[in-house]
Amino acid sequence: MAPRQSIYQPGDRILCSAEGNQEPSYQWTDLVSGTVMQAAVLVITEDMVNKSHTFQCTASNQYNSISSTIRFTVEGINTSVTFKILVTATMNSLRAGLRSILRE
Repeated sequence: MAPRQSIYQPGDRILCSAEGNQEPSYQWTDLVSGTVMQAAVLVITEDMVNKSHTFQCTASNQYNSISSTIRFTVEGINTSVTFKILVTATMNSLRAGLRSILRE
């Protein structure tokens, strides 16, 4: 499995690979939920953030199969967005707004 690390972020990919004379097929199994995915690449998604995971990758062909387990945590990407709002008004529009408030 590559890259093999203990912390991933959404968008990261973990590749399960093996060699065999008859190309192997790949399967990722979430050992907590039992969910099975038929793919060589496990894509880390947003719904995996702030959780610990244990997955098993199995490569198999008609002659043999081999498995490897990986445990990891997914951390969210720290993002911050700053909005700047510019408010401009003329004195006349402020006075008109104030007059309409005072009449109510």
